Amino acid sequence: MKKFIAVLVIFICVGTALSAQSPFSFGLGGNFGAHFSNFKFSDLGKTLLSLAQIDTKEFGINNIGSGLYAFFDMKFLEANIGLMFGRMKLKIPAVLGVESEKITYTNLTLGLFGKFPIDLGTVAFFPMLGIEGYLNMGAKYGGEKWDEDEIGSSKADMFNQFWIKFGIGGDFNLTYAVFVRANFLYGFRFNTKEEKDMIKELNKLASYEILKSIIGHGLDIKIALGFRL
Repeated sequence: MKKFIAVLVIFICVGTALSAQSPFSFGLGGNFGAHFSNFKFSDLGKTLLSLAQIDTKEFGINNIGSGLYAFFDMKFLEANIGLMFGRMKLKIPAVLGVESEKITYTNLTLGLFGKFPIDLGTVAFFPMLGIEGYLNMGAKYGGEKWDEDEIGSSKADMFNQFWIKFGIGGDFNLTYAVFVRANFLYGFRFNTKEEKDMIKELNKLASYEILKSIIGHGLDIKIALGFRL
């Protein structure tokens, strides 16, 4: 994640230099995210689970969250920072006898997106492509403060994430200086350290490849009130 922050700072510096003559705008609004993790088992893993009468679709991780964010726009570049307050739900087959406790968390979000505006007068649309990182600021497990020794996982290993996202945005002018911005993004993320360790340890325990991968993906919606300088 430190590498992500370094890359983000570099991109912002370069983008600022390239966009020095471009109109500058900024805004504040709300964000919503629905993110999912799908478990991909090997053929052997599917066979073993089938013998135990367990459906592979019963495994998964769902994250639903919302929060606030601010954006800074330089025509072809948007940088944003925000807070996401989320809830994680672990999908585990009941037959395994594992209870899923309530998990809540707060993440700092940092994003940088390239965009190409298509001006239609009072409305402008723009395709978007970029990166976004999540840095955990706090978490609770079963309503109690996250105890890394008791749970066996650090908050950073569990919640820090790096995403590649794409989608479309739109600016809807109220006046020349004031507008509403809406972004609709979909993305895929790299595995967290916790997920990498889970895949490695499970396959090591079985001495065979049981779990091939965990695929994280999801939708984000952001709506903000913007101001042009």
